[in-house]
Amino acid sequence: SGELLFIFMYILAVAGFILIIFSGLIDFKNLQPVLEEGLLPSVKVALSETLYFPFTEAIVFTMIFPYLNDSKKAKVTMLCATGLSGINLVITMLINISVLGVNPTARSQFPLLSTVASIQVADFLERLDVFFMLAMV
Repeated sequence: SGELLFIFMYILAVAGFILIIFSGLIDFKNLQPVLEEGLLPSVKVALSETLYFPFTEAIVFTMIFPYLNDSKKAKVTMLCATGLSGINLVITMLINISVLGVNPTARSQFPLLSTVASIQVADFLERLDVFFMLAMV
């Protein structure tokens, strides 16, 4: 089902991104100040907290590499998938923070749902959080 719905999910994501842009919700002032306390605290958090959690699955999958017929293709595929997933997460978080702000994004359990719920285009495209929930199911 993941392969069948992949195109649908990306079309829905791109449509949501376009609707957020056209609704005028993005405020780049919410992204400031960037690196307010310098680069060291960000690097410290990245190395201590966020390095292990999302990438441990990739480390586990590397145990399979010696048993594959063509392990170089698997390495390239894994690196591309990890990179594209990271880019998707960065774009999503930038949109969430620029629309909601830092504190509401940090406090919300589902910040993307709050972002999608705030879309209002031309006074008739509203309450699109239903489509978001449909995509999550």
